[in-house]
Amino acid sequence: MIDENIINLQDIKIYSKELLEYIQRNFFMTLELKEILAYFKASISEIDNINNYILELESKISELEQYICY
Repeated sequence: MIDENIINLQDIKIYSKELLEYIQRNFFMTLELKEILAYFKASISEIDNINNYILELESKISELEQYICY
């Protein structure tokens, strides 16, 4: 389950970066669009934070499972 979530997050990140690059190449950059893209870039970087958090939780769950089994 966790691996599927990480794969889905990575897919979202890839598609988001591709969309961002497309917009930057093909649209006239107004001040508003630049501001929106700045927030969009920040959102993309948050995916890494979420991914790391999931991995930490997975590690803690594994520890708990081992503790419970003994």
